[in-house]
Amino acid sequence: MIATVLALLIFALLISVAVSLITTGANIGVQELQGQQAFNIAEGGIERALNEFYKTGTSCNSLVYSSTLGNGSFTTDFTASVPPYPYLYNPSPATTLSNNILAADTTIPVASTAGYAPQGRIRIDSEEIFYGSISGNNFINAQRGVAGTTATGHLNTTPVYQNQCSIRSEGSIASNPLANPTKRVVERAVEGISTYRGSFTKPTGVAPVSQAITGIGFRPKAVIFVWTQQTTPPPNFSANANAGIGFATSAANERAVSVTAMDSSNESDAGRRRSESDAIIFLTNGGNVGANTQLIAQAELTSLDADGFTLNWTTNDPNAYRIHFIALGGDITNALASTFTLNTTIVPPTQSVTGVGFQPDFVMFLWSFNEPVDSNRNNAEIGIGFAQSSTARSAMVFADRNNRADNTSKRWQQRTNAAILLLNPNANPPNQDAIADFVSMDADGFTVNKSDAPAANTPVFFLALKGGRHKVDSFNQPAITGNQTITGVGFKPEELLLASFNLIAQAGIVGNGAISIGSAKLPTSRGSIWFQDRSDLDPSEANMYTSTTDVITLAIGSATVNARADFVSFDNDGFTLNWTTADATARQILYWAIGPNVDATNISQREVYP
Repeated sequence: MIATVLALLIFALLISVAVSLITTGANIGVQELQGQQAFNIAEGGIERALNEFYKTGTSCNSLVYSSTLGNGSFTTDFTASVPPYPYLYNPSPATTLSNNILAADTTIPVASTAGYAPQGRIRIDSEEIFYGSISGNNFINAQRGVAGTTATGHLNTTPVYQNQCSIRSEGSIASNPLANPTKRVVERAVEGISTYRGSFTKPTGVAPVSQAITGIGFRPKAVIFVWTQQTTPPPNFSANANAGIGFATSAANERAVSVTAMDSSNESDAGRRRSESDAIIFLTNGGNVGANTQLIAQAELTSLDADGFTLNWTTNDPNAYRIHFIALGGDITNALASTFTLNTTIVPPTQSVTGVGFQPDFVMFLWSFNEPVDSNRNNAEIGIGFAQSSTARSAMVFADRNNRADNTSKRWQQRTNAAILLLNPNANPPNQDAIADFVSMDADGFTVNKSDAPAANTPVFFLALKGGRHKVDSFNQPAITGNQTITGVGFKPEELLLASFNLIAQAGIVGNGAISIGSAKLPTSRGSIWFQDRSDLDPSEANMYTSTTDVITLAIGSATVNARADFVSFDNDGFTLNWTTADATARQILYWAIGPNVDATNISQREVYP
């Protein structure tokens, strides 16, 4: 009997232990599930905050979001003071100014830079400041008054906050069976995109000449160059048309195209050159250039540096020509300047370009015709295209037939439903050689679709970028002066590039246009070029123009500006221009806007159990 009772007690005890283990296991399973749910909610809060932050460009310390999701909730805030949890970058005032600074100062002296990020954002009083690098106890290459704040003077010993826009999001889920609310915390440090727009003058010494461009504030991943052959202080018109476009992502990956046309010639006089080993090319300007086009200056990229880039002028003349550039870094995680061959195959019409090494977010195209690289050729052609997606792309092209006595064989084309437009500059007049639309960004490159294949295989340069946010679209020049606000970008840009063939929107090839290219970073940092070789005058009328005060300059005809715009601001959903000169022609203007990437962040995670 005793043995039977003892056996029953042992059995009951085992059942009790088993039930306890099952209950505990169930509770642990619930906790794990709720922990994952809380983490997902916290990440949702991060994404919401990032989208709003990048869309509005709001000051780093003024965003707080909270929301209820079913039986869960999240609260997300940007750093403004010492938080209850550690941040990737401590935003507390770790140092102070070591001297008074003025609103225009780009060097910020402090008591110590120890512990600060190599480049990033600081806050002094209510002003936010981007700094490009650190030198001793100085933040240098500073951009003042960013994120909608105002540049102002600050006094010695004022606290300096490291304000990297770290974000903390706490997600919580309803209480578990143990009556403890389940919470998870996700923290991210917002990197942002680094952009710089500037200009410099070519050195005048005997080649080879090394030229270092500094003051950019970061190490670029890609640099885009545009130029005319002008030396006098801009803005100004000059006779003849010599202009070009180039880009580079490393010393081994650079491309350039240059064209030239002579003014006051009794027959058309035009030439061209393209290169896969140089980023900048200057050709002879005037004096029967088409028949005897000569290279007078060229520069190859030597390196992309911590504070800029270095060029090597392997051929050089004694003139200080002005060159505009855009440098891109930060969120741009991958960049490649390369070439693909647009082939003659029309069945199938699609053509995939591979070997890029990543899936781009944006592609810029640049072409001349099918001549060998680094060779001078009669007849001119230069074209550029932009592609964000199969529905967001655009292109423009100019071609000039050399040695025509009537000076009427110059042609232009611009479209917003194609990424590549080839004209045949050897035809009289230049006619359509190819049209390629953009299809997709692929895992190792991109795909285009040829509605009109070229007559011969034709090389096309491209700049592929991964990272950042991009918008390719167009708008029309207004008929009156004053501000024009462009919306629908979807985010607040940090860099803008404009391009136009100086005519109203039309898809066909036209006989009298011009090429305008301009860019802007700030109201004090903008510039543009313009050039034209008219097709309706004999002798020829070729002119060029460069400016460091216009974001775009538009003209048709003699050396008179028909319309020009200055840059005002980047806005929550676009940008604003100020047209200081305007006429009644609604010229179509293509644009590419660049902003920070929502996903380009670093993540640290911390679990919290109250």
